[in-house]
Amino acid sequence: MGLFGIDRDLSRVAAYALPDTAVVRVFSLIRLQDPEGTIRWAESDPSVLSALTTFREASAGTPVRRRPAQPMGMVDAETVTSLQTLFASDEELNVLVWSGYADSAQLADRGRPATGDAAAFIEQGGLLQLRIPARELADFTEENGRHFPVAVWNDDESIAIAQPVYHDSVYVSAVDGTVVEALLRAPTIEGRPISPVADLPSYPVNLSEVE
Repeated sequence: MGLFGIDRDLSRVAAYALPDTAVVRVFSLIRLQDPEGTIRWAESDPSVLSALTTFREASAGTPVRRRPAQPMGMVDAETVTSLQTLFASDEELNVLVWSGYADSAQLADRGRPATGDAAAFIEQGGLLQLRIPARELADFTEENGRHFPVAVWNDDESIAIAQPVYHDSVYVSAVDGTVVEALLRAPTIEGRPISPVADLPSYPVNLSEVE
């Protein structure tokens, strides 16, 4: 369980990535309330979109009447499908879910409390560790009313996907740089390469302000 928390400064991208790897920030879709629907970050304000763009900066160009809602740790099904293809469908994955999410309660009997470095990975604690086949990542979608795990990685620690709780993006890191390049070309992915030493955009979230 020594994979995450390598960089103890959780305000930096490196804390959510494998060491010495290329990292991609994959943006979660922005949901609109009036009228209902979703848009990509580049549709909101393409002039400001970069790897370091915050949700506040991206949504500033969206008309107020459309009321953009910040993504809060949920990922749409199309994006999850693309992320799932990073692994073989029957490959067993290590998964951390935050027990603070209401939808994680149903997983309590399948997992066990995470300890050691895994518990230190997220300041709010309360993590459950699961083992699932890669195909089951498809269950963790916004459409299913479930938050995406805060961390997913394979046994050889060659690919990892991680995010803080209530975040607006996931961070994909891979030992093989071609994996990252292929991800960036996927039509269902909106992502940008990001430096591991960069400050984590749009974070931290004050949990007391989350409804």
